[in-house]
Amino acid sequence: MKCSVIFLFIFSFFSITIYAQNIDFDNKIVKNINISESDLQNSLMYFGNKVIFSGYTDSTGYEPWVSDGTQTGTFLLKDIYTGKNSGFKDSYKVVVESSIFFMATTVSNTGLWKTDGTTAGTVKVEGLRTDIYYDRLPHICLFKNNIYINAIADNSTFGSELYKVNPYNLNVTLVKDINPGFAHTTMSSFTSFENEFYFFVYTPELGNELWRSDGTSNGTYIVKDIAPGRGSSVSIYNPKIAQCNNIVFFAADSTSSGNSNNAILWRTDGTSKGTYKIEKQVGNSLQNFPRPDDYNVFGNVLYFTTKSASGYKTLWCYFTETNNIVLISQNVSSVNPLVKTGNKLLFFKESGGIFEVNTTNNSIRTRHSTLTAVNEVTSLKYPYINSAVSGDSFYFNAKNNNTNGFELWKTDSISTRMVFNVAKGKKSKDLLSSNCRDINVSNNRIFFIADDGIHGRELWTSNENNIGEAHIVKNIQNNNTKSSTPTNFKVATNQIYFTASTFIKNDPSDPIFNDVYRYDTVKDSLSLIFESDETSKSPNLVTIFKNRLFFSGSDSFSSTYYEKADKTGFTIFPLSLSSGYPSAIVNNELLFAASTHSSASDRLYKINKQDSLELVSTKPTSIWSMAELNNVLYFQAQHRLTPQNGIELWRSDGTDAGTFMLKDINIGYDSGLNRGKLFKAGNYLYFGASNSSNGTELWRTDGTLEGTIKVASLSTSSNNPIVSFLSVYENKIFFSVSDAENGSYFNRLWVTDIHSLLTSSISDFGKVTHEFNWAYSNPTISHGYCYFNTSNTEKPIWRINLKDNSVSNVLDRLNYPVKGQIIFGDENYVLFTGTIVDPSTNYYVSGIGFIDKEPKNLKIIKSNFFASTIYRIGNNGYFTGNQNEDSELWKVKLCPFSSDLSTSLGLANESTSINVHTHLTVSGKTPFASNNSLSAGNSILFMPGFETTGNVFKADIKGCKF
Repeated sequence: MKCSVIFLFIFSFFSITIYAQNIDFDNKIVKNINISESDLQNSLMYFGNKVIFSGYTDSTGYEPWVSDGTQTGTFLLKDIYTGKNSGFKDSYKVVVESSIFFMATTVSNTGLWKTDGTTAGTVKVEGLRTDIYYDRLPHICLFKNNIYINAIADNSTFGSELYKVNPYNLNVTLVKDINPGFAHTTMSSFTSFENEFYFFVYTPELGNELWRSDGTSNGTYIVKDIAPGRGSSVSIYNPKIAQCNNIVFFAADSTSSGNSNNAILWRTDGTSKGTYKIEKQVGNSLQNFPRPDDYNVFGNVLYFTTKSASGYKTLWCYFTETNNIVLISQNVSSVNPLVKTGNKLLFFKESGGIFEVNTTNNSIRTRHSTLTAVNEVTSLKYPYINSAVSGDSFYFNAKNNNTNGFELWKTDSISTRMVFNVAKGKKSKDLLSSNCRDINVSNNRIFFIADDGIHGRELWTSNENNIGEAHIVKNIQNNNTKSSTPTNFKVATNQIYFTASTFIKNDPSDPIFNDVYRYDTVKDSLSLIFESDETSKSPNLVTIFKNRLFFSGSDSFSSTYYEKADKTGFTIFPLSLSSGYPSAIVNNELLFAASTHSSASDRLYKINKQDSLELVSTKPTSIWSMAELNNVLYFQAQHRLTPQNGIELWRSDGTDAGTFMLKDINIGYDSGLNRGKLFKAGNYLYFGASNSSNGTELWRTDGTLEGTIKVASLSTSSNNPIVSFLSVYENKIFFSVSDAENGSYFNRLWVTDIHSLLTSSISDFGKVTHEFNWAYSNPTISHGYCYFNTSNTEKPIWRINLKDNSVSNVLDRLNYPVKGQIIFGDENYVLFTGTIVDPSTNYYVSGIGFIDKEPKNLKIIKSNFFASTIYRIGNNGYFTGNQNEDSELWKVKLCPFSSDLSTSLGLANESTSINVHTHLTVSGKTPFASNNSLSAGNSILFMPGFETTGNVFKADIKGCKF
């Protein structure tokens, strides 16, 4: 959350003995700042007696902060990227004694910085800059008191290569020009040991392979070309390297695909001859060890996990002196890490619980049988660090059944217990979690980032030895009886952009102009930021980029607008966005399809890191459905010069040279790709395609030509039916395929498994009349089901049981199908706008309704009120609400509440009275300017179980204060 800096300092002291059974835990917020929630995680790191982390303020953006655990000792180190731009959100850091080296961005480039925890001591390492493309991200390691990094030297004739930095005098030395000349070398996974460090290197001649270095040019070389020639044996996706008994272990794939799913366990002594895959004799065959991970070393013994094709993990023990491999445990958690504490190895199971392996004899005992620990992963590159080890103690983020949400826990050889209850447990029947992240322990101090439900995500600390509303926002229309009809919502940080009409028609033939508004959810204020005219009477809000609005007018020769960083106006580009408004954010650049005012043909453009407009390529045209995968843009397009290829799959790295057709699926003039969306699931993009012989097919790509494959044949229909994707859940992708053989508006539901590629039809859901439409359906996963809409005239709501893939209508208490549209859902309930039969009258009643897993709980909670999709910011939902045919912008407090409406919502009974917010009037458009701000008035609640009478509401509430 964004807010002013608030100083809050709560002291607590409490003690514990090993005989204590009941402990009152307390905690202390260090300082109310704003902690980074960026895609690049692992922001908190200990050095000396301080921590460095990524903090946010409105005036600086994300920048490096430092803390010694006190209020006065917690401050901004330096606004590296001056102003509101963010300079520090990086996860690559190295500690050298009482200094830390990290990557940061200025207005000119990204480079290596050093800090000793003071503002004066926060300086840039001159002479180096780093590449921002994913496959050349900077990797750092400390080896023999020097820092090694892949970077680009200023004014050099080399590309991104291996450099050495002296951490004391900051001298920079080239170690080796691996890919000679201007060409870049891709490197990853720098891992240092006593006498050398290992890393993965990609070159065009050798592919991606394992290399080693002793810090000299001659001592830097490839260990072995496992996938001969240009083939790659290793993937760039988070490969790991470990050493045990002078043997280095890593994962590799000798089939040249570099596919991490095909990788098995290899070992090396640093020589080509001594590099080979590890196998175990089982009967008459050899067993290898797929997708190894979680390396932990105890003396001459290596513990590691393998993962099956279905995603299950197994824990193994490898005795390096005898080459004997022993199975330790199956069903190991596929998310949580193995943890080393002393001579014990801790692991979590998929079914819950934390367990201990005594590495002296490999015996296993249970530490806690019901804990569920979460190691949230946003991508394979940057997992959250949700745990820390201090001696025999292990601190981690977990919850215990339904007692509390996710909080900070500690386990040691004596006991396993909660350390902090930061968020104080429950709100109604939903668990309120603080979700402790970036846990660090050093010098008996615990630092972690958590959300207490009041201050947002902030930095917390303790001594290790002293362990305890809905109201109308604004009637924009200047007449109480007219609707402004807000629509076209785009959500930014604490802000909602939308278009709405403020023009009163004197005649039915008069045009309606939709202006653009910005609503600040923190200040509860509304601003008119763009007044439309004849050339842009219905602006198309396309996307949010760098927390700023990007949109275009509606007419053919309208311009494109990009909000300025200070939000005082717009940069105007003489471009018209293509009709599908495709766009994607890749490598912190916004790529989109547009045409010039003199030509109607699509071109690929981008707003680059300097916020400048740049033409990427004129080769593709008829562009739509863009998606990002591993920092590369993929899209559907036709080649401008060779249109005989039809619409096919393209990719772009943001350059003209790197923009090309990836695969011609349907050879010839016909198009291979459906006019559907590209759908991202795991490390793949899925899409519908067709060829002349097999009809409609499901395809996917990992970004390579070889990895662009057909998954399954779906329909032999000749009219090129569209594949529409609903959702992905536990490695299963649910999607719909139209089938002309069963009716022109009929769709069949399918499911495919990401790992096994097994694909099957699961339902015809009613034959003929029910059409699934991705833009209408709003698929929502809640309490074990995937809910979605179909767009025929009856508009029934359907759900898929995610356990057995069965499909059924949602039925009301009289077993009539619920008709309507889903507007919001979370893990416990679904809100919809629609109609059910009232069991007390047997008449239809319409309004906002509530669904959970029990049909008896289904009810209309606010009648004669209709809503659009809810856009959630924090605990508030924002939507277009329609009452008595007046459509305005509303908000509702999405407070956790009981999902069982047959019982009381809580123990406490509270009643209060508030005034319904009255309509505000605005006299015409003249007074509006970009800096106008109108404050909203009082509020009224409506939620499931709340009763409203006039201006009074009553509700049974537990732990929810408004």
